[in-house]
Amino acid sequence: MCKLLSIIGTFQKTMVTAIIFDWIKEGIELNRAATSGQILSCEEAIGFRFPTDFTQFYFLYNGFKEFNMDSKLLSLWSIEKIQAEYDPSDEFIGFCDYLINSHQIGYIKSQHGIYLDYNRSLICNDFNEFLVHWKNETHEYI
Repeated sequence: MCKLLSIIGTFQKTMVTAIIFDWIKEGIELNRAATSGQILSCEEAIGFRFPTDFTQFYFLYNGFKEFNMDSKLLSLWSIEKIQAEYDPSDEFIGFCDYLINSHQIGYIKSQHGIYLDYNRSLICNDFNEFLVHWKNETHEYI
């Protein structure tokens, strides 16, 4: 958690710390931090540069271990899974799924913000806002 202090601001630090502790209390297994090389490789493969708040989080934890889902039925993908699940024929880049991939949450290359895959509706302006919704169970993601 010491990395947290130097990487992100006070509000983001508080939210990120709170949601990580929630996940740990639930027994969610988190992947170790992604490296800049892993993130860069993914970005090159999918043709998209992740926003700063997203990469800052992934420098702390590289998503959930495969097949882990929290009590809100959400699963945060690793950089490797983001790259593997990416469909080059679509502008959508998933980074999270709901209800065992019932639908995905992610970015659209040509748009700013975070979207649902099935109707392309904007649910959040950025990754930190998405974490706030996730933590507070606002269900903006379903």
